[in-house]
Amino acid sequence: MDVHVEVEYDVVPTYKGNDQGPEPASFHCRAISTTERQRLLKTAQVGENVRAEIDMAGMFRAAVKEIQNLRVNGESVTTARRFLELPGLDELMYEVVSEIQRRSGVQDSKNSS
Repeated sequence: MDVHVEVEYDVVPTYKGNDQGPEPASFHCRAISTTERQRLLKTAQVGENVRAEIDMAGMFRAAVKEIQNLRVNGESVTTARRFLELPGLDELMYEVVSEIQRRSGVQDSKNSS
């Protein structure tokens, strides 16, 4: 079996029309391994159900290698660390983390056995 896994990629969020602009902000990310995902996913038994909770900031910090074309109140934000220090960006972070989760768990559909 030959499996292709995308280990680095760019996420261009649609947040507030970002993807429609002339120079959209982008997040250069790396794939999260199964071990890292398990570490960032906390599960708990709640009655008969299992509840899963994701460490969103931890996943963002682990995957985002660089941020390009993002300015917040005039400040250029280029690192995950600085991004997470700023208030009011939760919705943008959730969109990026959602894409990180999706891409970290999916292999190329052209994989053959």
